Amino acid sequence: MRRFTACCIAVLAAACLATSASAITFEFETLGYAIPGDCDLTVFPPQPACVVIDVSGTSMNLTSATPGPWTFSAHGQVLFGSGAGTFTFDDTSAANNDFFGTWTNTLSAPNASGVAESDFVYTVLGGSGIFAGLTGAGTSHLFVTVAPSFITGNPVAPCASVTAQVGAFCEQGRFVIPEPHALALVLLALLAVAWRRARR
Repeated sequence: MRRFTACCIAVLAAACLATSASAITFEFETLGYAIPGDCDLTVFPPQPACVVIDVSGTSMNLTSATPGPWTFSAHGQVLFGSGAGTFTFDDTSAANNDFFGTWTNTLSAPNASGVAESDFVYTVLGGSGIFAGLTGAGTSHLFVTVAPSFITGNPVAPCASVTAQVGAFCEQGRFVIPEPHALALVLLALLAVAWRRARR
């Protein structure tokens, strides 16, 4: 009877694990503008290697796996081409499927048009709606106008969907936000198997 009970626990734990290990995975595209500021306003002239940025934009879900769009915002600091900060994807609909967390990035030098490329890594720390209690991660590639064109002297758009100005950006990436408690269920399954072997 005990062996049967242990087997049942292991099977149920494995079944729960198979369900809870599924993840909310989707690709996204964000368009918007970043407003740069000097890291230390007491220093003149401004420090080109260090900027504080406040970002706003709209993010669409390209795979339609979850409701969209979101209002995207971020805040942080970029120093010598590497940055870090916080972000929020705010679903303004009644569903309120929001998520938030932290980001890090690396920024390339701008090309002759004043457009730089950047790779972002997102860490999802929580959310609401379908993201309530969940954590996860995301990555993206971003194009941003960081300076006027070295040739024409005027800023160019990093992509066709945004207005040409310094701070304009467009981004494409992917999020994987798994359901919680997967690790706990793995441990439960392993403990059930170990208990069964010990009883033998």
